[in-house]
Amino acid sequence: MTRDISRNRRLRRATAVALTAVTGLAAAGLAAPAASADAGSASAPSQQSAGGISIGDVSFQRQVPPNGGGVPVSFPVSDSVAISKVTVTAHGPAVPGCAPTASTTLADGTLSTTVSLNLPFAAASTTDGANGPLPTGCQAGLYALEIAVTDADGVHSFGAVGTPLAKPLDVSVGIAGTFVPTAPQRVLDTRSGGTLAARSAGSLKVAGVAGVPADAVAVVMNVTATEAKDAGFVTVYPTGQPVPTASSLNHAKGQTIPNAVTVQLGAGGAVSMLNGSDGNLDLVADVVGYYVPDTTGSVYTGLSPRRALDTRPAHVPARGTVTVDLCTTAGLPAAATAAALNVTVTDPQDAGFLTVYPHGQSRPDASSLNFTAGQTIANTAVARLGSGCSVDIFSSAFAPVDIVVDASGYFVPDTSGQTTDGVLVTVAPERLYDSRDTGSPIAGGTSMVGWGLQPRDWGIGSLLLNVTATNPTEDSFITVYPDGGPVDSGPTGAGLSDASNLNFTAGQTIPNMVNATVGANGYVDFFNHVGSTDIVVDLFGFYTTSSGAKPFSASAAPAAPAAPAAGAPSAKVQAAPAPSAAEGGTAASSPFRLPFVAATRTAARP
Repeated sequence: MTRDISRNRRLRRATAVALTAVTGLAAAGLAAPAASADAGSASAPSQQSAGGISIGDVSFQRQVPPNGGGVPVSFPVSDSVAISKVTVTAHGPAVPGCAPTASTTLADGTLSTTVSLNLPFAAASTTDGANGPLPTGCQAGLYALEIAVTDADGVHSFGAVGTPLAKPLDVSVGIAGTFVPTAPQRVLDTRSGGTLAARSAGSLKVAGVAGVPADAVAVVMNVTATEAKDAGFVTVYPTGQPVPTASSLNHAKGQTIPNAVTVQLGAGGAVSMLNGSDGNLDLVADVVGYYVPDTTGSVYTGLSPRRALDTRPAHVPARGTVTVDLCTTAGLPAAATAAALNVTVTDPQDAGFLTVYPHGQSRPDASSLNFTAGQTIANTAVARLGSGCSVDIFSSAFAPVDIVVDASGYFVPDTSGQTTDGVLVTVAPERLYDSRDTGSPIAGGTSMVGWGLQPRDWGIGSLLLNVTATNPTEDSFITVYPDGGPVDSGPTGAGLSDASNLNFTAGQTIPNMVNATVGANGYVDFFNHVGSTDIVVDLFGFYTTSSGAKPFSASAAPAAPAAPAAGAPSAKVQAAPAPSAAEGGTAASSPFRLPFVAATRTAARP
């Protein structure tokens, strides 16, 4: 656009320079850890000039203090006309009251200078109501920084806010990172001493241990509870933060059961583990990867779950190993470094465990899934890929077992020059939904749908969830999948795949970590096969997507997998009613509210 000025000077077109950033403050209850002394800073590639303006390397602080504060941003700027003012404005998720702006007024006649500002971010705050905390502070997510230069001729910059530049800035601020997969490595086994006492918590230092770097912001572990003296749960959370109302793992008395956990690292690079039972408990933890606060790792692309392996009826022999080529069976790209897999063992004729590890490497002393004879049980494995885009799965049982593998996403190196898609934003664990509070368990053959995620507004491509089934009336399973409705539509329930995330027996309580891809319309659906079951959903983080972009573009999708087996149902869901105030208000004030929506019964699935 142009603007009139009184003096006889040339007119310039006002545009804006945009760069993406991930802030560490989040919705209510999602506190970021304190900025450490070694948080450091990073620099973005320099910008090309436009008109008479040039903006050089932008440096920034990576972390935001938990109680809010300034995020240092600095960059050199020059203009062929005298500069009078430089303003930086952060444009991000549509949260009321969160629009950080900082500006500086320069001396008359300045042509070139280095600008140093502190972008103010308010602390996350809590509004307690019938539906729990609502986000009223800054929401974690992607932020576009508009750098506006005011001179005697007007306001100048390089493009519309939110529009990527030909050479985009690479900015990663806050508790966010890219993924570095590793072969499984054991970092904790309390059976050798250190059993966790009833209702107590212990701290496990992870940063700087087992190849995890000191500046890691999050870690991915397989955590196993064993030899429990009483039924209960385990909560894994950042050390130094309050114990959240969330769980990472549920267990029965005497049961050995694992669950994958992705958790933000807290004070001292450690995580805390709470034994939420009235008896002593042993814990085993194996690290399978970590997140770093820069672009040296890999970024995530979510998929609608697709089946990669089903050994039925051939079986995996006793003490056998099966190799899965995920590029061939699940359509992953050849550049993939790791995959998010849901691994299920079914009809085992003996007790044992599975170990998922990179093909071509030695089998590690670690486990991915534990099972008893006759049990059907699943666990998420975030698995580093070995040679041939493959993983090996070893069964320790001394009898045949069947193994089913579903792929829900993959990681590839960040070669885009900007961290706008597939970056993990970790948060302190938060309970999003508990059907026991509403008295509305999911009936068999129906889907519960979420609303208000709005990926175009919130920059969310996938949710990192811990999903727990409890009080089931029959043996069944739950599938978490992206709603198949088009952009701007309500929930449809379409898109149900021939895959599962949780398998359980009547009366059992069982959790699983789920990388839940968000549908193009912003909805995530939860399908229960038969009977009825309560469902509990806890949030541990989310993967970003560019504002205005679909979380998963069909044009960029890997090759589709083989068609589902005959008889696999498609969910049929009634249109969701408009959310009431009792259900969490508007999408802008409550992006994660998950009201139950009734649905019609579907056909049985094998």
